[in-house]
Amino acid sequence: MNQNEITAAEIFAKSAKLVKKLQVQEQQINQLVEENFKLKKTLEEQTNSLNTIKETNKIAKLAVGINLSEIEKAELKQLISAKIKQIDDCIKMLNNLG
Repeated sequence: MNQNEITAAEIFAKSAKLVKKLQVQEQQINQLVEENFKLKKTLEEQTNSLNTIKETNKIAKLAVGINLSEIEKAELKQLISAKIKQIDDCIKMLNNLG
């Protein structure tokens, strides 16, 4: 009978360890799901930003053919520079996530 009690105690201890392991893995899965959601959101935002920049670039290329004042050219260059910096920052953020 004593042998059965030890066996039952061992089974109980092992099952408790398995339950704890399962809980840890479920927490990890939840964290990964949350991180995945955030990354998808970031990717969507970056894609939208890139599309906006592409549109700005198209406009800038069209504007080259138009006679612009020096002030307008400077403003356009500032806008393009800001967009390029934004792209660089986005790339850095994505690299930091990976």
